[in-house]
Amino acid sequence: MSARRLTLIFCLAEICSMTGFATFAALLPGFVAEWSLSGTQAGWINGIFFAGYVAAVPFLVSLTDRRDPRHVYLAAAAITLVSSLGFALFAEGFWPALIFRALAGVGLAGTYMPGLKSLTDHLPTTVRGRSLAFYTATFSIGTSLSFLLAGALAARWGWAWAFGLAALGPAIAFLLIWRGRWPAPGGSRGRGARPAAGAPRPPAARRARSTGRPPPVPGPRARRPRASPSARPGRRQAGRTGWCRSRRSRCRRPGYVRARPAAGGRPRGDR
Repeated sequence: MSARRLTLIFCLAEICSMTGFATFAALLPGFVAEWSLSGTQAGWINGIFFAGYVAAVPFLVSLTDRRDPRHVYLAAAAITLVSSLGFALFAEGFWPALIFRALAGVGLAGTYMPGLKSLTDHLPTTVRGRSLAFYTATFSIGTSLSFLLAGALAARWGWAWAFGLAALGPAIAFLLIWRGRWPAPGGSRGRGARPAAGAPRPPAARRARSTGRPPPVPGPRARRPRASPSARPGRRQAGRTGWCRSRRSRCRRPGYVRARPAAGGRPRGDR
């Protein structure tokens, strides 16, 4: 997958996951009138979203160092979906609304920063800065789109449908990340990654550099026995210089003499 396509998928997923970001804030006057909320209660419901975000960010971001960030992203997208759908079906007052909006904040904490981490892990360094600029810009796009959809859907079908349809965004983000075919970390086969099935295996030294594992050390039985000097085409002669035959070419080596064919066709060294 190219870096441009990978960036586009993550940007679309982030915009879709934020469809329920500002739904309650956009419809706050209607909730105050319908549920008879005080200013303190309305402030708690609106602010618990950001409290859940701040509380969950340190844990979820540190979790991406030990787990695949995509797994964290998928779990958070599912939490965001449950928060919007649960608000539409079960929110009838202060406490249910408080719980579901806190879950929405946790969902945002698990999609925005882990998505950023996953994107940087799978991009080469040459295009990483540009892609991150596009990804961070999607936060503003997702926020404005959430305000727009909340007002339009609530004016046509009511606030319950606005929250229910906002749950479709996290579902789309879940499918985009789940069905994607991601390259190895770093834009190529990363450190410690296994080669694809059917791919030619590199030599031991190069494989050790690419995978970070030491090359295999052959045991005593795996060592190839060395032939005796008398069985070689060229035999070493002290203080003499000659020609020796190799498999590909002839080389000039000190201490070797050219082999002569003996009776029977086998070469033997000069005496």
